[in-house]
Amino acid sequence: MKLRSEIGVAAELVVGAGVSAVLVFAYIAYTARRLGPEANADFSSALSFIFVSTMALSTIAPAVSRVVARLVARGDLGRVHALRSFVRSRFRRWSAAAIVVSCAAAIPLARLFHFRSIWTPIFAFLCAIVFALASVERGFLQGLGRFRTQNLNTVIEAALRLVFALVLLAIMQRPESALVAYLVSMSIATALLLRGGGRESGGGDDWHEVVRLASPLLLLLLGSAVYQNADMLAVKRWLPAAIAGQYGAASAMTRAFGVLFVPLYIISGPMLVALHEEGRSIVGATLRLCAYFLALCAVPLALLTWYGRELTRLLYGAAYAEAGSIAAALGGVLVIGYLTLLIAQARVTVGAFGVARIYALFGVLQITLLVVMHDSVSSIITALIVVQGALLLVVLAALFRPVRRVDDSRSNA
Repeated sequence: MKLRSEIGVAAELVVGAGVSAVLVFAYIAYTARRLGPEANADFSSALSFIFVSTMALSTIAPAVSRVVARLVARGDLGRVHALRSFVRSRFRRWSAAAIVVSCAAAIPLARLFHFRSIWTPIFAFLCAIVFALASVERGFLQGLGRFRTQNLNTVIEAALRLVFALVLLAIMQRPESALVAYLVSMSIATALLLRGGGRESGGGDDWHEVVRLASPLLLLLLGSAVYQNADMLAVKRWLPAAIAGQYGAASAMTRAFGVLFVPLYIISGPMLVALHEEGRSIVGATLRLCAYFLALCAVPLALLTWYGRELTRLLYGAAYAEAGSIAAALGGVLVIGYLTLLIAQARVTVGAFGVARIYALFGVLQITLLVVMHDSVSSIITALIVVQGALLLVVLAALFRPVRRVDDSRSNA
């Protein structure tokens, strides 16, 4: 991907992601205002369940994107359509099993994290399952270079979520109302994606390549889920509900950094695959993407640092004023985490899978440290900074190690 095209696609994705972010944040802020801090603790924790489950269930999406990008680069669109049909049929089986497992897990999780209703984690897991299917379909769009279609679908989903939340929360002020809005809007967006796609048979050979790439990506995404959500669940488990609700509000404010990250993550796969296919180094391109991300994050991080309390009071109301004092710290942690993920997935994309094991190992370390350091919000944030800062240094050092070009002849024979 040429630099001008790369910047243009990234800019379009950032704009679309920005619109989606505004709509999503409006949904979260409106829900927090309607529920109050204590009930918002349940809602924020349910969102963490969604994010963790989504990353676990949707590891196939970035793998699909990279395999499709390779097939497109070789001019083999017929195999892309066959792979799409194959993945859809597999996902139908997985979804049925995932629903059963989710319902069974909801009871102990509701007790462990002090949810007021078992329906809160159940709806959260249902949202994650539907999102996983949408994510797979968007992976095909990314691999095909149809970024605009994927962008539009994401905006539509975010807009519908806000509209349904406005209606349902006006009728019943419960966390489940907001989660139903999430589920319905995600279902509609997924239905729009499922309208297209080929019906060719086959796809099994390319599926093996997807699985080969998805396995290390699973470690990356599960690790990322831990880094981004374990703190919220620790607060919900060990600190008072009112504090957990405020922490959830602060955490939601920092989700803007994720919106800035996603467009760069999307274009990185096809771009790095193309460079690797040509036998060129990925180091320069990866560092350039990191620089883009840091530049995009500078302004929102400064706003959280200087005006965190004012922004929190404005967006959530006086009951959440204390959340502003921790928003900047959480934002800094997220920036560190996303930089690490961007570099790690670049290595995995070109076949350097060892970094995924390191990433997962530090995820275990993060959970262990949170079990020990959970007496206050400040101790929890300290645990995040220590683990994720160390991981960034390790992964950055790994980026400069040479990568042997992967021979895909066997999987694509």
